[in-house]
Amino acid sequence: MDLQEVSVVALEIVLARERQKKRLMEESLRTRQIKLQEKLTERSMLRRKYQDMLAKDVAKNKLVDDFMDFIGAIENNENAQNFDEKAMMKSIEAMMNCDGFDNGDSAGSHGEINDARANDQNLGKETMKAAADGTNGDEGSKADDGPH
Repeated sequence: MDLQEVSVVALEIVLARERQKKRLMEESLRTRQIKLQEKLTERSMLRRKYQDMLAKDVAKNKLVDDFMDFIGAIENNENAQNFDEKAMMKSIEAMMNCDGFDNGDSAGSHGEINDARANDQNLGKETMKAAADGTNGDEGSKADDGPH
């Protein structure tokens, strides 16, 4: 083998190594692009989930504020003219049935078992109706009863 052939073989070896490096870098790039796309998809999903949670929180706060305004009007013997009782009851029922606000995840992430939805649904409706009627749920006591 002469010097020129040795140089050609050495250059071919270097070229083969460079091709191998390039191939590995391209594979790494594709893998990282896939991971990046997965992270972007996850971020988008988490962002939508966060926005949904915020919207549900706003809806819950509005429901509570409207209900407290209504209770305040009843306690002051005022006429709650701007209060839509049917809409409020539908919102409350939706929240109690977990069809609306938290999709049944009222136990949170603590692993608690929540049977209250099934067992106390009627109690909740009676309590809400009693509050709307101005009673505390007892048959004999009314909020507007005076001294006897």
